[in-house]
Amino acid sequence: EVTNTTPSYGGKEAPTKEEIKYMIKYNASSQNRCVTLKDYIAKIDQIPAKYGCPFRYSVIEENNKVVIYTLGLDYEGHLMNFLAETVAENIKEYLSNYKMINDFVEIQSGKIINLSFRVKVYIDKSYDKSEVTKRIIDMIYDYMDVRRHMMGEDIYIGDLQKELSKLDGV
Repeated sequence: EVTNTTPSYGGKEAPTKEEIKYMIKYNASSQNRCVTLKDYIAKIDQIPAKYGCPFRYSVIEENNKVVIYTLGLDYEGHLMNFLAETVAENIKEYLSNYKMINDFVEIQSGKIINLSFRVKVYIDKSYDKSEVTKRIIDMIYDYMDVRRHMMGEDIYIGDLQKELSKLDGV
């Protein structure tokens, strides 16, 4: 057991069940080397915690180089697009053991996109409007929680609408 004198930031907690399922999908075919972008995803997921790791990341090929876009968390748990330089260097160093000789790896800050919603619903008159409204807001907040989605993952508003329509009073 370790007690840190200062809280860490930029990384993530132990993986959730959904994240483990996501990691398994890419790890099986990686063969302990980085050839494809999926191999890079699998290797980044395996970085030991002592090196630090980004909260969310995305790996793409851009101008014949592998670009890793990262997002971290600040001390209060809010997204930030700044990743500590030490963590970025640790990621590069770790991947250097697995990447192809001619691969150039670059780590950049990801983009945070803030969204707002305007929701129009019809509330059944037999229900308390404020209670139904609170449940709607809570459901949207939970659905859009950054811990539920991977960076670059598509988010389907139709799925959110379907879930909202199932609420009592809507």
